[in-house]
Amino acid sequence: MLKYRSTIQYITIKNGLYIFVGLVALFLLVKALGLVHIVELRGLNFPIMATGIWLTFRRYKKSCQKTPTRLNKLVLGVRTTLTAMIPFAFFVFTYLKFDPALLEHIRATVLFGYHLNARLLALLVTCEGLLSGIFISYTLTQHLINGQLTIENEQLEGKSQE
Repeated sequence: MLKYRSTIQYITIKNGLYIFVGLVALFLLVKALGLVHIVELRGLNFPIMATGIWLTFRRYKKSCQKTPTRLNKLVLGVRTTLTAMIPFAFFVFTYLKFDPALLEHIRATVLFGYHLNARLLALLVTCEGLLSGIFISYTLTQHLINGQLTIENEQLEGKSQE
């Protein structure tokens, strides 16, 4: 069991499900507060996803005892994002089926909203989440890798001056 906990699949599924739970909790909180009509609150999904992807990178590094490459981090981030967004899309689809008033509100307020249905909105949520996950993964990869390279370069410069 311990060996399974350090695999990439376990790490991405675990953190992806944490992101999913966070997104659902945020959605239900916003709905309960009656703030669904404020579209800008989607921006709160970003810190939830960023935290989940960062935890994926951290847990991978801790379990494998090595620093993943940039490509590995990007793949980890995308897998974690897909693990979160596919169930969230099913949640959104199911929720819109049971709450047609929200679907009608979205249709009325969004440009070209008359084309929207529950399936298309679920697909759009998945695409938006996937693109956000790719952006977050790329940004975290560049930040974390560059930070480590800067430290290594400073150490190398210090040794060469001695």
